[in-house]
Amino acid sequence: MTGQEKAVAVVAHRTALDTAEATQRRFSFPSPGSVKAGVLADLLDGQRLTHLTVWTRYGSSRAAHHVLRLRQAGFPVETVTIDAPTHDGRTSRIAEYHLPASVIKQVGEDGRRFVKTVRVGRMRGGSQ
Repeated sequence: MTGQEKAVAVVAHRTALDTAEATQRRFSFPSPGSVKAGVLADLLDGQRLTHLTVWTRYGSSRAAHHVLRLRQAGFPVETVTIDAPTHDGRTSRIAEYHLPASVIKQVGEDGRRFVKTVRVGRMRGGSQ
């Protein structure tokens, strides 16, 4: 087996392990009235969030903390670094968070019910 064939075999094995882990993944949903719940509902809706998004929508300056807690609860939130303009014309590199489409699909009906519960609670003036 050549070096390239070994590398392909390792990638195929890792992909199979990732798929098996995802199939067995258990999710723990936060309290519907929490900031984490709002962040998760947005992510489950397929939205991409930044620190500014979390601050504007939920009044929290701790986006990375909420993402960490969601990861600890079984949600594999991905982070991408993007360029963002600043008020003085510079460009800043910031984190943008999202859930892979495969995870949203895996969460399925439980996730849709959770999003609906969170959205209804916020429309009624639920706590953050």
